Amino acid sequence: PGLVIDPEPTKPDPVIEYLGTNQDGVVRSCKPHDGIVCPAEITRANVYAQNCKEEGHESVWCSCEEVLCLDQ
Repeated sequence: PGLVIDPEPTKPDPVIEYLGTNQDGVVRSCKPHDGIVCPAEITRANVYAQNCKEEGHESVWCSCEEVLCLDQ
């Protein structure tokens, strides 16, 4: 007979931790900050995030100084 699998109890969504490469070429993980507000000047992180998106990847802001480019 069939195997009965109990459904998982519903849990709040865990905070997703992303793994990617930062603008210094270091593989790191971080939890993204929603609604992060950073100064508007162009920084290496801004340029890196833009380049990442242009290459078809997703970028995740860890802080105003660091952005990860997700390779998946």
